[in-house]
Amino acid sequence: MKLQITLCHSILEYCLLKANIFQRDNDANNLMEEIKRRKIIVNFDLEAYWRNFFEEECPELLSFYETFLSDFVLYADDCELLERYIVSDKANQHFDDNDDYKKLLYNICSSTKDKILFTELMDNLINSIQNEVDIYNVARILDQVEEHALNLYRLPIVNKQIVRGDSNVALSNWLKRFIESEMDLIICDNYVCENEDNLLNYILVHIPNGSKIKVYTLDPCLKNNRMNEKDIKDLFLKAPFASWDFEVHLVGNKKDNHSREIVTNDYIINLDKGLATFGRMGKTDQSVININYNNNSYIVPKSRKIL
Repeated sequence: MKLQITLCHSILEYCLLKANIFQRDNDANNLMEEIKRRKIIVNFDLEAYWRNFFEEECPELLSFYETFLSDFVLYADDCELLERYIVSDKANQHFDDNDDYKKLLYNICSSTKDKILFTELMDNLINSIQNEVDIYNVARILDQVEEHALNLYRLPIVNKQIVRGDSNVALSNWLKRFIESEMDLIICDNYVCENEDNLLNYILVHIPNGSKIKVYTLDPCLKNNRMNEKDIKDLFLKAPFASWDFEVHLVGNKKDNHSREIVTNDYIINLDKGLATFGRMGKTDQSVININYNNNSYIVPKSRKIL
């Protein structure tokens, strides 16, 4: 999961002018690392402005710019081509007639999913258009304290506190960026069936129909409830869960399935209270969340497949 960013030439200029290969902890170097963490939105009109700037204003940096551009364009995961963008009337309200470049940045950024703009040119407009596009200058990009979008999705996420009574929809929408469009998923939770509504409403709502989902949950014979093995199989074979391709495993020992996690191809999401984190009646329960990259070392618990 990489947040989409619209990049202004002023940020590129800062990076290329002040980068220092001999000084690792350098603002320009750190800024470049922050850019690499994101998905850069590229548009032909925008790249033409970038190139014209470096050709006309900073020819000494042109070769460095071309290297930067080719390096990112070669890696599809770091770059996304936006061929068309929405030309908004609001751009004319915010910028003067001769501010074509700022209008272009605004229009392209407004057309993206995350609406994040990296620029040093609009500090005076942060307050007036902040609800429309999320503006980051160098200082804000490098600020790892403010609770802005870059930090909310900065990995690893360690001991994120979920307080009782928060919106479980908001929590679900935050987690969405880590699980959306996943076609293969692992869910380990001793009490999946007891939290079937949470599974459906706050996790599966973001997963495409037909996705393969492996569930590891505690054998019902170890619980004091009325559900048996047949009930569990029936639950995942009938609507609405039949919309996904479930494979269900029963764990015969609580110690073998102590972690409550959602595992994707890219991430391991550890939920201290599992699906019960989403609570009841639209409000979360108190919990802790940790998220890190999946380095393909995840080991599923000992279990018995029933579906």
